[in-house]
Amino acid sequence: MSKPSFLLCLNGSSQSQRAANLAFEMARKSDAQLTAHHVVDTSTTWDFLRNDEPGFIGSGVYVETFELLRNAQWGIACKLLEKYEAVAETQNIVSTSLIDEGAPVEQICKRAKDHDLVIVGHRHFMKNANPKERWHYVHYTIAEGLANQCPKPLLIVQDFGPELWNDM
Repeated sequence: MSKPSFLLCLNGSSQSQRAANLAFEMARKSDAQLTAHHVVDTSTTWDFLRNDEPGFIGSGVYVETFELLRNAQWGIACKLLEKYEAVAETQNIVSTSLIDEGAPVEQICKRAKDHDLVIVGHRHFMKNANPKERWHYVHYTIAEGLANQCPKPLLIVQDFGPELWNDM
């Protein structure tokens, strides 16, 4: 029988770090292999910048700006996984990491097919906002998208206290 395999979705948030800490603990206790996965979200970046038809200034400036943002996102992704790998080395687990580009939910779901469990951090949107303000915002999170589309079991981590997993 092969070792269990967990896919850890990473971004630079504290929620993602909590999910990683839980994933480290779970991988250690179940002798699982852990794969950290970051997606450079070029889909949202392009949706933000694109125009349906070029107007006054044409499309060139938008394409140039997209490439600048894309390169910056890749720089962040590389630094994130470099830091993850340094921390993972200290955890006494088998771990790898990878970066994909595109729509995050779609890319994570593709990678999930090769794993037994997907782990993602999540924060409540507008958790500390005034209740009147909450109704003025629409927000769709990666965790919500995965809850609807992920082909494998999904663990959504909102907070983590290692004491909860001592008897796992």
